[in-house]
Amino acid sequence: MQFKNLKVMECPTCGCSEVVAESVDVSSWQAPREIREHCNGERWERRTFLCGFEVAWCPNFGRAEVKEVCPSDPQLIQLRARLDKAREDKNKAEQAAKDLADKLYEYRKGMKL
Repeated sequence: MQFKNLKVMECPTCGCSEVVAESVDVSSWQAPREIREHCNGERWERRTFLCGFEVAWCPNFGRAEVKEVCPSDPQLIQLRARLDKAREDKNKAEQAAKDLADKLYEYRKGMKL
């Protein structure tokens, strides 16, 4: 498909140029389904690559916008690793708090007055 505005032809991270999906927005409310156009004459265009990178043209601002980041993006990999570590730390802290609560319960239960 030839797009008027969207010129991105490959993933900037991994260089994948295999396109798996291309689309333009179509009006769903008009009887003959027509391609939607902004008042400036530009269309909403979208392209998805095999690696998962997805880019779309936004006629409101006249620029291409990333909709899905490439899974092999180093920054994304780093952020996912940090998120996994944060989840693991949270689970450890929750377990430690539960253990302390159990010890406190056992201590109080064993007290004699």
